[in-house]
Amino acid sequence: MLKLMKYELRKTQFSKIVIFTITIFFEILFLTGIYGSVNLLSAGITGLICCAVFGLIYIGIESLIVLQRDLSTHQSYMLFLTPTDSYQILGAKIIANALTLLIAVCFFGVLMTLGVAAVYIRDQGLQTFLAAVRDLERTIDMRITNAVREMILAVVTGLASWIMTIMTGMLAIILSATVFAGKKHSGFVSFLIFLLICWVISALVSLVPEPSGMLYYITDILISLIFAFILYLISCRIMEQRLCV
Repeated sequence: MLKLMKYELRKTQFSKIVIFTITIFFEILFLTGIYGSVNLLSAGITGLICCAVFGLIYIGIESLIVLQRDLSTHQSYMLFLTPTDSYQILGAKIIANALTLLIAVCFFGVLMTLGVAAVYIRDQGLQTFLAAVRDLERTIDMRITNAVREMILAVVTGLASWIMTIMTGMLAIILSATVFAGKKHSGFVSFLIFLLICWVISALVSLVPEPSGMLYYITDILISLIFAFILYLISCRIMEQRLCV
């Protein structure tokens, strides 16, 4: 499984390097613009927003693009000739995508924190900033701890929900390459199936009573992961029985 994950990460590393390099470039423009040109500051902010939005979207769906390419071309046929089953292959793709997306979220989060800190230092001075950090360390209480915990749960909830969505998309792609292979409008039919599955899951989730507080996040995470696991089993089963690369 680890070798498959490394293989999946290597296949998508070029796009990640490009996205992160461009983002760092705009971060440098932003930091330079804080103490200099307004034009550089505006360009940096605009570029960072675009990189964060479109970068996270692309990183999130890149696994679908790779899976589509693997199943529709012969460039990755050796992957399916290795002594590994579809469960390991698809599992490696999902884990690699989730791990990469989590790293990307942390990357953009760190850059945002650096930007906020730089603006604070510009307006209040370095000594004031360091004093504020020391005061924060001394005054950390349960409210801050709860806020951090809730933020972490929100990120995990979003990641779990995205894994479920990606797994739905993978099932649609696998159906297009197996059950509907060679049929007219197979891609469109698979897309309709993707929308139908999303609608069914949303309808089922709406039937579950919505708890409050931390239980809201925990329930949402469990529901997303359960549905993702069910879709994963269905997808792997179809690949084992119908896939011919």
